[in-house]
Amino acid sequence: MQTQLKNAMQQAKVLGASFADIRFKDITIEQTRIENGQIVTALSNRSQGYGIRVYVDGAMGFAASNDLDKMSETVQIAYDTALSTQQVLKEKVQLDEKQPAVATYHSPVVTDPFTLPFTEKLSLMQTCESNMRKAAGVEKTYVELAFRKDATLFADTDGSMIEQNFCQSSAALGASALNESDMQTRSYTDVVRAGFEGILAFDLPDKAITIGEEAVQLLNAEE
Repeated sequence: MQTQLKNAMQQAKVLGASFADIRFKDITIEQTRIENGQIVTALSNRSQGYGIRVYVDGAMGFAASNDLDKMSETVQIAYDTALSTQQVLKEKVQLDEKQPAVATYHSPVVTDPFTLPFTEKLSLMQTCESNMRKAAGVEKTYVELAFRKDATLFADTDGSMIEQNFCQSSAALGASALNESDMQTRSYTDVVRAGFEGILAFDLPDKAITIGEEAVQLLNAEE
């Protein structure tokens, strides 16, 4: 992929760009939610795309695509857009000079949630739901786990090449206590830049017990 991005930047320079950059993103998402013991959401999705900025004599053009095979055409569109922008430009853009940056960053991940067996994640969710229902009066519950992985690659005509990889894990719990005339809900949500180890650090089974108890307390509290 780095070679492809470098080629795109070289093309922009050959066309006549004074500066250009490209940002490629590869995003993977997984989300699972259970409500009252039933799986209501179980989805995974992966999307890729890139955006290109081209500057020509103080005018900027932008183009984007999710087709990696059309990167050359996308560079051309961004360049042509910059040329068109010159016709209505009131003030030229002046870019500061900078040194090229070459770097790589990966957010710490001990356990990749995307390779962890689904049964392990579901087992944790079922335990949390069971713990919320230990409080007498809790009638409705939900548990949700969501994971997102972002891989970003940036390059420009100055020679920069920056790679970033992030993994985000989040959890949500909710319990509703009901009686003949009222319903009260207690919930919990947390997000961390980490792998599944971040979810385990939330101590969700213990928090689930507290969430259920507090829902009942809210229901029985005085006005």
